[in-house]
Amino acid sequence: MKKFSTMMKSAAATAAAASVLALSAAVPAAALPSVPLSSSPSAQDNHGQELVVFGDSFAAHAGKNGERWLEPARAPHIPFCSTDKENWPKLIGQQTGKSVADWSCNGTGRVPVADLANYVESAIRRGDLGPGTQDVAIMYGGVTMLQWADLPVEAITPSGLDFTPFRLELRAIKERIHSVAPRARVTMLSYPELLSGDFFCPANMGSTQTPVLIPGGKLLQDTMRNNLRDTARSIGANFIDVYQASLGHGMCNPDPAQRWTVGFMDDSAHTMPMHPSDEGQRAMANIISAGLYG
Repeated sequence: MKKFSTMMKSAAATAAAASVLALSAAVPAAALPSVPLSSSPSAQDNHGQELVVFGDSFAAHAGKNGERWLEPARAPHIPFCSTDKENWPKLIGQQTGKSVADWSCNGTGRVPVADLANYVESAIRRGDLGPGTQDVAIMYGGVTMLQWADLPVEAITPSGLDFTPFRLELRAIKERIHSVAPRARVTMLSYPELLSGDFFCPANMGSTQTPVLIPGGKLLQDTMRNNLRDTARSIGANFIDVYQASLGHGMCNPDPAQRWTVGFMDDSAHTMPMHPSDEGQRAMANIISAGLYG
């Protein structure tokens, strides 16, 4: 009974912190047109980019109020998927000289399964994903309810369950990628630390900070990382733990140069509230590049 009580408390703490972290997903996104789940022969003949990235706003970094220039979406049917020209996917390309196709988009996962599947199909149709593709990096799960449904189970069950809708979705995505890019290494990524442990700092302006205790905040972030790691294991994908490498650099870090994520008001350069700062994008590029090529 005591063990059951502890398990239930863990699940409850996870749920209590979820409402705060869910704010980071509050980025407007338009509905994605359907794309057939088959690629044309001409698309199959395309060589493909060396690194292809799929992800949500933590990768796209495309804030409407940001001062940085945006790169247009890679396909005309998703005009709302502009991406920052100095987000971590593009910075990795600059660092390594690899050709990069950045298919990240703010809000990826709002429509479970369909969003990510459509972006993969679009990348195939455009010729970005093909036989010459070496790596596919996926930062995904922060928005989709399929992963949020996994978290209570992950919190109380070691390694979670292998046949949840979220894991089945990622398994199908990996199989589809390998159908056109058989030598590509598929890598799932965890998210950087957002809350600083159990503390939420909505404002960081100069020496002024407003830390608010959010019980279960660290447990929730740990559980999300664990679920992404265990999903990668379940589907036979590579995994890079961005979260572990970012600990101590959450939104309550007092040094703007070391604060990789921001709250609502922050003097760190950033494009969106409750998202990575520009410095956070540079840090993620270094972490992920080292994990892929270091």
